[in-house]
Amino acid sequence: MSIEATISNYYNSLAAMNPQGWLDSLADDAAIYDPVGKPALNPEKDSEKLFTILTNF
Repeated sequence: MSIEATISNYYNSLAAMNPQGWLDSLADDAAIYDPVGKPALNPEKDSEKLFTILTNF
């Protein structure tokens, strides 16, 4: 997948609240540091938690 397609998939999946599509756009060893200073989250294991937080906005 091209970088343009990957970025497009990333944002389109976030906008559609599509966790699996979002995960598909990330590297296998991706980590999320949010908030900064907290231990890293594993997107594969913690994506449901992240998307639950996002739906509250």
